[in-house]
Order: sequence, then C-alpha cells, then structure tokens
Amino acid sequence: LTGLAEWRLKQNQSAVQSFRKASDVGGSEAAAARTAAMKNLASLYIQVRDYPQAQGILASMSDSDVDVALMKGVALVAQGQAAAAVQAYDSALSSQPGNMNLVFNKALALAASGDYANATTTMSRFVDSTAPIGSHVSRTLLREWKGKAK
Repeated sequence: LTGLAEWRLKQNQSAVQSFRKASDVGGSEAAAARTAAMKNLASLYIQVRDYPQAQGILASMSDSDVDVALMKGVALVAQGQAAAAVQAYDSALSSQPGNMNLVFNKALALAASGDYANATTTMSRFVDSTAPIGSHVSRTLLREWKGKAK
C-alpha cells in the first residue's frame, strides 16, 4: 500500500522503490503481493511513458493475465512493436475470448501495424458485442479503417 500512496502523491521514485521491495519478498504466501507490486510498477512506468522499463517488468509475466496483456500491448505499441502487441492480446484472448477490452486494444494494435483489414474485422466485433453509443471512438475508427482497408 505504501507504493500506491506514494504514487498517488506523485512521489514516483519512492513508489518505484516500494514496489520493487514488495516484488522481492520471498515465499509462496507472498506470490499475489509480488504480482500486484510488479503490475503496479509496470503501470507506473507506462503512466510516465517509460515503456522499455514497463516492458522489462512485464516480460517475465504471463500474457494470459488480462492486466499483463493490456499493459504489454500498450508498451509494445508505444515502442513501434504493434505485431508483438497483437500476440500479447491474442494470448490473453485465447483464455478470455469475450474480453472486449482486449478486443478493442487488439484492433488498435492491428491498425498501428498497418493491418487495416483485420483491424476493421476486430473493431467490428467490438462494436457488435458492446453496442457503444454512436459517437464512441470505436465507430469513428471503424469508418476510417474501412476506407484504408480497400
């Protein structure tokens, strides 16, 4: 909790130290706390746009964890590695195919990789499944990508 409080107070260096200390605690009883600390640390790095650091933290974590896959995807796309981001999203989608956050982010990664045909198909799945309001960004992107997919 110390790291979260420090992060909230914008004491990022102290938060990093607290998260790292928590992630170093041994014992099987602390596994969940270690994982949470690593996720928080990666999230902090993403927030300050230190994507390589975030990716380094997340590299040892499973893509089947939705939080990990979402953060990996964001970090990878930000570093110009959209195809690797798609793989992270696909890995998590294999165990949670109905997770529309993953579907939406996969569509963004596909578009970032220049694959507008698959981005359109994936975003259509998101729109069909969630029925977002007419002005939702997904509908705007879908129209734009359909034009680029031709």
